[in-house]
Amino acid sequence: MKISGKIKSIDVDGYERLLSIQTDDRLVWCNLVQPNEYLEPGQSSIYLKMDEPVQLKVGLFFIADHRVLEGRADNAMSQDAYGSPHAIVIGEVIGKISSDTYLIEIEKNDQIEAQFESNLELNIGDYIRVAGELAVLD
Repeated sequence: MKISGKIKSIDVDGYERLLSIQTDDRLVWCNLVQPNEYLEPGQSSIYLKMDEPVQLKVGLFFIADHRVLEGRADNAMSQDAYGSPHAIVIGEVIGKISSDTYLIEIEKNDQIEAQFESNLELNIGDYIRVAGELAVLD
């Protein structure tokens, strides 16, 4: 899933960053690992700047719980905990990447890679609800 917007906040802890991105219609929180820059809390990144426009590809990770839904569902992604990368995704399984990673369509032409904590078997066309952590890929 691609997120385009401006960086509104950057919290740092070592190589990890918690970013808030203001898109056209919402504020999205996601984690980023930046292995080329170690920072202590309170320090500023030389690579990421506030109000800088960004386009990031994000996925959903650390999914320990999921539920296959009966019939077709209203696809959505929500983040209910302010300041947290925790996200709930409801969508259709449209592809299998590996034994623990699937591609879920949230909206037409908007897919997110979802990596589960363990191997599982889902069927293409299943509608599922998953909760995990939104993080930048690559």
